[in-house]
Amino acid sequence: MADMAVWPFVEHSKACGVGEMKRWPNVEGWWRRIGQREQVRRGMELPIQARMSNTIMENMLQNEDFRAKEEELEKMLKEAQEKFGYVYTAA
Repeated sequence: MADMAVWPFVEHSKACGVGEMKRWPNVEGWWRRIGQREQVRRGMELPIQARMSNTIMENMLQNEDFRAKEEELEKMLKEAQEKFGYVYTAA
């Protein structure tokens, strides 16, 4: 039940600005395992296929130009976080 409730949010985490899940390898592994389930794949196509998801984003990152722009944005974000002392914390 928890997988069904949480997976859609994690599936769209890159598009929401959370960034790469490589920082959380257990979450990434869970996301990939759940996403491989036939029922999940079918469910993601109803009523329409998602326009943006982690899977779509991963495919887009195969394009060199897109990947370069994403890396530039990530660098700018890190620089701004350092400049303004941003620290991510979860309660």
